Amino acid sequence: MWIEQIDFLAIFFELTLFALFAIVIWRLLKNYILPALYGEIKAIKKHQKDLRDKDALLKASKQRLEGQLKEQEDRFFLLDKKMQLWHQAFVDKNKEKEEENELILKKVEEKREKQFAHFSLSKMQRVVAPQAVEAAYHEMTKLHEEEESLVLLKELIEKIQPTGKKAVGLKR
Repeated sequence: MWIEQIDFLAIFFELTLFALFAIVIWRLLKNYILPALYGEIKAIKKHQKDLRDKDALLKASKQRLEGQLKEQEDRFFLLDKKMQLWHQAFVDKNKEKEEENELILKKVEEKREKQFAHFSLSKMQRVVAPQAVEAAYHEMTKLHEEEESLVLLKELIEKIQPTGKKAVGLKR
């Protein structure tokens, strides 16, 4: 019997030791390991949440940047279009000015030609007219020695000459 008691007491003692060991392990788990595991789980969840927030922020930033890039491309396109229109207007305006300048030069050239013609005519009248009248006078005097024809010639010369000048070569 004694042996039976020993066996029973040994089993009871070992069960008690196992229960105490289990209690100690449970308290260690409860007080140290579980809080550390919960802390790690919370840290991992917080890290995941932060990553999701950063991902959402990056996606929003990416969309905003894409929108800004698209807007800048549109602005650049419009600016390029305006520059082309401005350049074309500038070219057209320069072409118009060149045509206008050419027209003005033609008009000035025509005016110079007319002025030269008038000047030449005026010079000829000043130089050639008196000589022609003189030559005509001498011819008339050779042809007509009469007094009456000289008087008519003198009147003709006075009418031809500008005012304020006397007839050249007529004596009376």
